[in-house]
Amino acid sequence: MWRRKKTGVISVLAGVVLFVAGLLDHAFAAPKAALCQSGLGQFAQALDGSVAHDCGLVTTLEAATGWLLVTGTLTAVLGAAVLYQTRAAVRAVSGEGR
Repeated sequence: MWRRKKTGVISVLAGVVLFVAGLLDHAFAAPKAALCQSGLGQFAQALDGSVAHDCGLVTTLEAATGWLLVTGTLTAVLGAAVLYQTRAAVRAVSGEGR
């Protein structure tokens, strides 16, 4: 019983951390990705290969935002389901459900 509760709490916390990481990723990477996709950014990438490399990394990081948000949400929901099932099992064992 305690293992399931511990697993549920860890899953909820991991989900929240992943979701917040996705939000922070979007907050910090989105402006840089927009600059890389602008006309000035395209011109700078043509002149300097390191800028093109950095813009590629920023674009990849921005693409990961959706995955972090979805994974965080699903993990938190799974953890909440495990916690709910643990609570229901405790009620059934203790006889509160009668």
